[in-house]
Amino acid sequence: MPYTPADESAVLALVEADRLPGQPSVTPAMLSDALEGRSVVDAGWWAELEPPAVHVAVDSHGTVTGVVSYAVRPKDGTGLLLWMPCREDAQTADALIGHARDTLAPRPVHAFHFASALSLGLEALPVRHRPATARSLERAGSTGERL
Repeated sequence: MPYTPADESAVLALVEADRLPGQPSVTPAMLSDALEGRSVVDAGWWAELEPPAVHVAVDSHGTVTGVVSYAVRPKDGTGLLLWMPCREDAQTADALIGHARDTLAPRPVHAFHFASALSLGLEALPVRHRPATARSLERAGSTGERL
């Protein structure tokens, strides 16, 4: 379901739970920038995108269990998975990735190609810290590039 302002505290907690050691704690201002498709780091890449879509996954109790942000780059029609905290729950990761890929189909989709406002210059997916997300991407047909 689409993100609403009522989801803010749950999304901040999800981002914090998936934060890499050494990265700054996420603030509401950082989340606001990410929701709007802005970032001080890699600003040029963000400027090329259509406004991002942000959707949350909820469990049977209505608790937000994950969030995904994705957008289209008009110059080449590529879909981009921008950020996706989910407390490394494989079922949630599968659902969020599936939703984003289904929405962006039939265009090619790339994941985590540049830094968001939610991290301090971190590009790509830190596979050792986010193994469930990495496996979900692979199950969805993505291939990784070790950087």
